[in-house]
Amino acid sequence: MFGMDMDMDVLRAGSGEPVRQEGNATNCIETTLEEEIERLLRRAEMLRELSALPIMTEEQELHASLMRAIADAYERRAYELAAEIEDEDWEDWR
Repeated sequence: MFGMDMDMDVLRAGSGEPVRQEGNATNCIETTLEEEIERLLRRAEMLRELSALPIMTEEQELHASLMRAIADAYERRAYELAAEIEDEDWEDWR
């Protein structure tokens, strides 16, 4: 579906550490929680835009519905990660 996939690494993300690794041993890319939150929100926005395109068939309606559901899941996960960051900041402050 438009090359979008649910990243299991995102679902297992731990606060303060790299949450995704892409590539191989020579060109590994690590992202922080903040970067992962931004990526999730960008994906959610893109899916919402795609799901708002004109619909002609029942199959397209189903795809649009799935894109909205995935966008909701991405946003929920982004807010969960943001809450983890806020919790850590609060603990560091105390």
